[in-house]
Amino acid sequence: MRAVAALCALAAGLHTLRWAPLDYALDDAWIVARVARTWLETGAPTYDMTLPVTESVSSPLWALLAVPIVAMGLDPILPLRCLGAACWVGVVGWTSLWAAERSPRPVWGATVTGVVLAASGGLAYHAVSGLETTLWVGLVTAAAAWATGALPTWAGTLALIGVAWTRPEAPWMIIGLAAVRARSSEGPRWPLAAGACAWLALLLGRLVVYGEWLPNTAYAKAPDLWAGASYVADGLLWTGLLATVAAARWAPRLATLALWLGLGVALSGGDWMPAHRRLAEAAVLLAVGLASAPPRLAGLAALLWVTMSARAAWHETDGSAWYHAELAQVGERATAAGIHRIAAFDVGRLGWAFRGSVHDLAGLTDPHIGHAPGTHGQKPFDADWFDRRAPDWVVLTTLNDPTVEAPRFISAERAVWEHVGDTWSVVWVEPVGDPDHLLVLARPAEDATDDAQQRRR
Repeated sequence: MRAVAALCALAAGLHTLRWAPLDYALDDAWIVARVARTWLETGAPTYDMTLPVTESVSSPLWALLAVPIVAMGLDPILPLRCLGAACWVGVVGWTSLWAAERSPRPVWGATVTGVVLAASGGLAYHAVSGLETTLWVGLVTAAAAWATGALPTWAGTLALIGVAWTRPEAPWMIIGLAAVRARSSEGPRWPLAAGACAWLALLLGRLVVYGEWLPNTAYAKAPDLWAGASYVADGLLWTGLLATVAAARWAPRLATLALWLGLGVALSGGDWMPAHRRLAEAAVLLAVGLASAPPRLAGLAALLWVTMSARAAWHETDGSAWYHAELAQVGERATAAGIHRIAAFDVGRLGWAFRGSVHDLAGLTDPHIGHAPGTHGQKPFDADWFDRRAPDWVVLTTLNDPTVEAPRFISAERAVWEHVGDTWSVVWVEPVGDPDHLLVLARPAEDATDDAQQRRR
């Protein structure tokens, strides 16, 4: 069984190499890195010192882990991606052993769980995205193992404390674990209290430092119930509906917890990132539960799951590349040109290369925009706020070639274009995909002069 688990873990690690190029890191990972850098340099855990101190990341624990990486002067993205990959390899190896303990045929159970997880391109993609996804998955899985009697109390305690500090949905997870644990008479329940206390300590710290109950990202990505329900329904098909049914019959506590987590994702509106990142922990629990089913049914469900993963890989829907190099170039050119303020929708890689003020059009790092009504990318444009922030450059991404026809944008960027497009000059246009283009606009010289005079006054 250990050999099977080791082989599955190795396969999972090798699968992450499919996403090794830097283009496959997520832009938000650089937001974490910039927050860590600002924290080190100013003592304030925030993204932009020209705004009130704002919690611009969803995972305090991941930001803490980024601090020593940044402090060593390293380019943070590679260590963060390697850390995520290491978490994923560990999760696949350990869950294969756990599945073996639950299966009527241990070697087969370990194989089924390990293979379906290792074959998932979406899980491999998010393992090396640079974000906290697989750390969260590992902690949730360990906490679930404790709740079902598969891990000792000390391990459950550490896992629950980690859960509390890793994602905003930790309270929902703790409630689900409490319900699962309540059905068992095995062992103490005080690890749940430890997790709850850790979350309360985080809440108190958040209120003291930021004056908020939730991270700003939770406001910026306000829930959309229909979108969340569609996200979960699509994710269950992607994961394998038969695996869900099999786990519900032969591993009801794990299936109940997975569905509870799925309900929380639906209520929170899902996620914009590819490959159902928010359902990763539920997928792992279902994969472990699947091993408890009769071998033939487990094998059939695993085959369907792997087939769905292969289909996603064939259609290239289990990951996505981004134009980090071009965004970094914008930041470097802005710095060389003496620019102080930039407005943009994708502010991660850009903000790491550019140390000035970044006006975040999506509102992840700006509480004024983040608290506005509407969900991610659909916030109403506040022209007065934009003008007060007075960016020197605006970075937009068109959905077409703006040199051939009038540029088209998502709604959050279209409003900015309508506000400035007739008067601002084009610095440059850069293709960043077919048919997307990066469009950089500069404030008119007379406006920049007036703004500088006003700042001096």
